[in-house]
Amino acid sequence: MLVPAQLYKEELKNKIISTWYNLEYQYYWQGYNNEPTFEESNIYSRQFAFVEGEEITGYFSYSLDNLSKSLYNMGLLSFERPNYAFIKEVVKHIEWLFDEKIIDRMDFFAYEDNPAIRGYDKMVEKFGGRRVGKFTKSQRLYDGKLHNTIFYEILREDYENAKRGR
Repeated sequence: MLVPAQLYKEELKNKIISTWYNLEYQYYWQGYNNEPTFEESNIYSRQFAFVEGEEITGYFSYSLDNLSKSLYNMGLLSFERPNYAFIKEVVKHIEWLFDEKIIDRMDFFAYEDNPAIRGYDKMVEKFGGRRVGKFTKSQRLYDGKLHNTIFYEILREDYENAKRGR
């Protein structure tokens, strides 16, 4: 279940910090890491822990632009592989944001050789979105290599059309 990250600050902070120097998580950290902060306000950003039983197995965050009703800066960090229940809850949450008209669009990016990109492609296709661009050799990650960045976009009308077609 997704719950506010603020309820699990210390435990979640420790889990996040434990991923910093692990190559498996380089796609999340984008070549740098920051001490996690859990804001006390949810006006512009939302942060969630995914909790199964007593165990935190995922972290989900995003920012909101309330004027354009846009979701951006989405981040997914799974502490288990595979973590289908976490992804299912994230998808449900994004559907809720569109269905409740909290957002009219969302955009995010991922590195092309991130193993999770297949899942992002499937999610974007399910929601009627698309890849909108690619920056070539745009970011050097922990492995020392330059990685391509893929940009995604999902608009409300595309989401609604895709939902009608399901």
